[in-house]
Amino acid sequence: MNGLVHYLLVLHVLRYHVLRFHHGPIMEEGNTTSPHTSEYLAENQGHVLVAFAVLFIIVDSLFVALRFYAQRLNKTPFGLDDLIIPFAWLVQVGLCLLGISKIHYCCSKMSSSY
Repeated sequence: MNGLVHYLLVLHVLRYHVLRFHHGPIMEEGNTTSPHTSEYLAENQGHVLVAFAVLFIIVDSLFVALRFYAQRLNKTPFGLDDLIIPFAWLVQVGLCLLGISKIHYCCSKMSSSY
């Protein structure tokens, strides 16, 4: 469980440092004004966040699969932590997918205003 908390913290820090821009007021439909200049938007490093999110999905999936595989090899009994791990994995994958979708949605919406 500590590993999941660590990954969530790292993902949060990456979101904060990689994006390096704040969102101005929410743009309404048809509103073509944006508080950001095109040079500012060109500094977006969202592709790095997407790469790390995909990497975390792969690594987390591998570790969860290896844990259950090792448990099956050792024939250890099923415990409470084994019930919680799949839900924690789903939350982590959901957060990664949310980060990926925010990058694509926000970057396309902001860059389309120019």
